[in-house]
Amino acid sequence: MAFLTGLHLSLFFYTILHLSPTCKSANKYGPVRFGRYNILNCSPTNATHLSHLLKSVNSAVYSAINDTERNTPSGAYNTFFNDITYSTFVHDILTMTITGRALGEQGSPIFWCVQGLNEIRYVDRNSGSLNDMWTRCEQHPRNVLQGMHGSSFIVVCPQFFTLQISDRPPEEHCLRVRHNRFKGNGYEMGFFRMWLVLSELVQYYVYAYTGSETDVFDVNKATWLGGKASTRNTANYVYYVASIYGNCTDFPILPVARPPEREFLAVPDNSTSEIGAGIVPDVQNVTVST
Repeated sequence: MAFLTGLHLSLFFYTILHLSPTCKSANKYGPVRFGRYNILNCSPTNATHLSHLLKSVNSAVYSAINDTERNTPSGAYNTFFNDITYSTFVHDILTMTITGRALGEQGSPIFWCVQGLNEIRYVDRNSGSLNDMWTRCEQHPRNVLQGMHGSSFIVVCPQFFTLQISDRPPEEHCLRVRHNRFKGNGYEMGFFRMWLVLSELVQYYVYAYTGSETDVFDVNKATWLGGKASTRNTANYVYYVASIYGNCTDFPILPVARPPEREFLAVPDNSTSEIGAGIVPDVQNVTVST
């Protein structure tokens, strides 16, 4: 799951769980709803905080949705998705993130704040060992959000609310371009909570909608993804929305024809950032309780 192991968290950039969850009992705190999204087991203060972040995400995504409807693609779209024939797909994924559309039996994404041991446990699909999400949050203190493939749950670790990062970027915050490439790897986007939330929502819908995804977090590698691969890569959506949100106009000049998708899909991007951790193991038999 995640976007950038810095946005994944998602971080951007993020960590992934493959599972089949079972709810055993009600959550400690009553549910808070934001549109179709449920925020469960979060204190009133944290639930309100998440609701405000979702509102900020919605506002930013609306602007990007409007951008996908342009007759002539913007510089941001050309940079992160390249092929205008995929604009409808990008439009649909972004629309789902703000409407909270329910897909199949999974329903709409659910944010679950883990408060202690034995709330969310899972069996590692490879080793067969029993694991606890609270323990994972403690072992990976910068891995603050974790999506779950095959499930509607997005796990919120306590440190999501306490890390010294900002909720939103400053006005006109853009990735800088130097020598016709973005300066750095782009993981600075993982230092804003709203982009971490967006990353998890996009990851949920890309996987739920297509059954696949690409994990390339470095912004310069992400811009070189082929058309279809770019639409399966969570980071591309976050960079794109962030660029529209920041009114960014400076982008690298890239060739129309990008390298074949398989060149990127065959080699995973194992890079890390200040916020984020490695890939979460595949899991099964997930139990949710309080």
